[in-house]
Amino acid sequence: MSEFRNFNGSHLTIEQLKKICPAAFASNPKNSVSDKYSFISTEKILNILSQNNFLPYSAYQSSARSEEKALTTKHLIKFRSASDKTFYPLLGGLIPEIILSTSHDGLSSFRFSGGIFRLVCTNGLVVADGSCSNYNIRHMGASEEEIIDAVFEVLSSTTNAVTKTYEMKQIELNQSQKFKFAEEAFQLRWDIKDAPDFSPLRLLEPKRSSDRSNDLFTIFNAAQEKLIRGGIRYYSKNLNGDLERNRTRAINSIDANLKINKGLWSLAEKYLEGKY
Repeated sequence: MSEFRNFNGSHLTIEQLKKICPAAFASNPKNSVSDKYSFISTEKILNILSQNNFLPYSAYQSSARSEEKALTTKHLIKFRSASDKTFYPLLGGLIPEIILSTSHDGLSSFRFSGGIFRLVCTNGLVVADGSCSNYNIRHMGASEEEIIDAVFEVLSSTTNAVTKTYEMKQIELNQSQKFKFAEEAFQLRWDIKDAPDFSPLRLLEPKRSSDRSNDLFTIFNAAQEKLIRGGIRYYSKNLNGDLERNRTRAINSIDANLKINKGLWSLAEKYLEGKY
């Protein structure tokens, strides 16, 4: 399932979340979890964050083959601070987000990561681990104070990460640097042997006139949008040697989405620091 947001920019309601992320409202973990596993419902986290003015703005969960798995599978919810709403216009269309990901099958802890939402293209960027505070809360019991401390720490470092995007906008890449960036970004999703037959530079093709720029942040966003949402059309030969029209698919896996997003942020930081 792809990420869901309200088109009008409003936060998600509980009724919407129940449809998008049924696993967030599970009352029990998967039957096969160990005796040491202490169940913490995502709904409890939602309530704690809501009481502290953090509201959900997007969500999705991994696909499941059965109704039982759908109630314990991995899911992801992105929150914003309602208290900082008047501050957002000062950030140039960039909104700090708290990303919560977890599952109730014993395979994932509660993980809080930092993200940045770009209004102009509704891209949801994810800040790399080394550039933002990240917290794992194991399913072994966690206090409300511990959860809120983690959220505010991640929010603070994510807001600081927004300043890096301003620095990225000041860095202009030449054609050689753009091609190298595109090559490295391409490899975040595809192995060379399994790669679709098109130039990595296709990742940098702008989808809107406002993105026709050579600055690092614009190039970073163009690549992120193509890598995550797919939609690049290309031709390849089938087993008979005939040309077929293909299109890259969107990334629907939560783990793959986070991995590519964080890898791309780290790549952009490398260029920001002149390490290319």
